[in-house]
Amino acid sequence: MQITSTSGGAVVSGYLDDARRDHVPGDAVVVRPHQDPYRARSSSWALGRLLGCDIRDEDSVSVRPLAFSTALDAHFLGILLEGSGTFVQNRSETALRPGSMVLYSRSAPFFLDLVGPYRYLVLAVDVDALGASEQDLSAVAGSAALSDTTAACILTGLLAGVPERWGALPAPLRLELADVALSLLRDCVREARGERPVLRSAEETVYDRVVEWIEGHLADPDLSPARIAEATHISVSYLHRVFRRTGTTVGEHVLARRVEGVRRELQTASGAESLAAVGRRWGFRDPSRLSKVVRQRFGRSPRELRAEDAVS
Repeated sequence: MQITSTSGGAVVSGYLDDARRDHVPGDAVVVRPHQDPYRARSSSWALGRLLGCDIRDEDSVSVRPLAFSTALDAHFLGILLEGSGTFVQNRSETALRPGSMVLYSRSAPFFLDLVGPYRYLVLAVDVDALGASEQDLSAVAGSAALSDTTAACILTGLLAGVPERWGALPAPLRLELADVALSLLRDCVREARGERPVLRSAEETVYDRVVEWIEGHLADPDLSPARIAEATHISVSYLHRVFRRTGTTVGEHVLARRVEGVRRELQTASGAESLAAVGRRWGFRDPSRLSKVVRQRFGRSPRELRAEDAVS
């Protein structure tokens, strides 16, 4: 974290290792400590494409962005673990307490007041990795509803323990934790928007059984809804209906699980194995199609994903 003292307060940047193309770092903020100088302690970490920083301070501070970014992926997730505060953006004010979570955009002014001593986690949210639209994120930006979701408590507890244990986590586990965190955040956004799917108890049982069966057969390139339905003793129409109520389709679920498996192997394997060999283990016959799917989902080529292993 870089801190530069100015007449308007301390300019703080680099805490999310956020390399932007413009001259002003995308994570740069102006911090006004209630008592000079600014003495916060920080610890930066990364779980795959999920970048975070644990910030602790004994004093109260007021924070605003140094500059605004029009980048579509310019979002922060803030989680207050200790202390209290207030967040304001787009004329919406949210009171923060321990466990509060707030999602906010860097493309509009925001004001964050934290009452010390406090502990605040801040993460850079990659929209592509999250799998949420800009419209979804804008709808819950600055909203207190995010903290009230079922998944928020689990996500807060998960991320609170990462900073102190990050150095001891092996690369594969970091990637798996990133998947879990992004999945929980995705569910928070959907529930905060009132879009979280609700399955009846019988459907939940069927869904769990089907998903577990699929997980054990992802290597089969001929995996199809008909085969899945037959193996799990339900009709194809009922299979489609259960998945439709979760906001996805059988095909989308299978593809997402396969691509995630490929990504994990590319980022944790030695790199000696070909993409075709990795793909076959996850049900992909055609390496060129796999390359296309990987790029569409992650915005990176398989070669670039492999290179990320060094920094994950």
